Amino acid sequence: MKRSFTILFLLAGVVLSSCIKEKYQIDIDDNTSRIITEFTEGRSGFASRALDFSTQTIEIDLAELRVPPRADLNSTVQVKIAENNSLVTAAGFTPLPAGSYTIMSYDYTLTPEAKKAMVRVKLNPSNLIGANYAIGLTIQQVSQGEISQNSKDILVEVKVKNDYEGEYLATGQRILYAGPTVASGIANVADFEDEEKYLFTIDNNTVETDVADLIGSGWMYLEVDPATFEVTVLPSATSPTFDLSNNGPCTYDPVTRTFTLNYKYYNAAGNLRTITEVIVAK
Repeated sequence: MKRSFTILFLLAGVVLSSCIKEKYQIDIDDNTSRIITEFTEGRSGFASRALDFSTQTIEIDLAELRVPPRADLNSTVQVKIAENNSLVTAAGFTPLPAGSYTIMSYDYTLTPEAKKAMVRVKLNPSNLIGANYAIGLTIQQVSQGEISQNSKDILVEVKVKNDYEGEYLATGQRILYAGPTVASGIANVADFEDEEKYLFTIDNNTVETDVADLIGSGWMYLEVDPATFEVTVLPSATSPTFDLSNNGPCTYDPVTRTFTLNYKYYNAAGNLRTITEVIVAK
């Protein structure tokens, strides 16, 4: 009797397991029969394109449209896309300046032989300095099938970088004098170590970053001579601040990606500040 109960229990388990498998079985055929158009990177909703600084107009891949490879596509799909600046502003980016770029086409044809197509854009990298730029795209219309609700939009960041842009750590010392010259006497000495800084591209040989330990409140340009790797410290033109200048040797080491700087400026009271600072790429 006990054995019969065990057998019945096992049979019931097999039947229940079979029912569960049936209930949750994925219809693989459905995945291939549905024609869905999407941006390949659209599921994350974001992509980034990093460009080398240049004053010449170039053409780059912006985003890929596709019908997924498994889809049983037997005829062509005409796809129309549109720019969507609301995606850009909602994410805190800035739309590319008017007239600074050209999207090569807003209409695409996907075929059984070529189920994907690249959206390309023509632009001049030197026009894209000074802001966090991005382009938003939306699939607007398809001639057959569906538009993916999860991957119909894509936000593409367009970044222009020179050889010096990146994340750095800064260590050094700031000396505040009691007046406009060294002879005025030292009023204060402040050391700083491992201050995180980001160096932003301004042009092919210039980056902008924080002054000494004034993170977020004072800005300067570092202009590198690519022949000698000597550095000129200048006031920022995009974020006006103190009148800075070299106060000794200023160099860049391309092997270790290190800026070694000696510079000076005058604070709002007209008192001299001198800085020694080493900025090393992370």
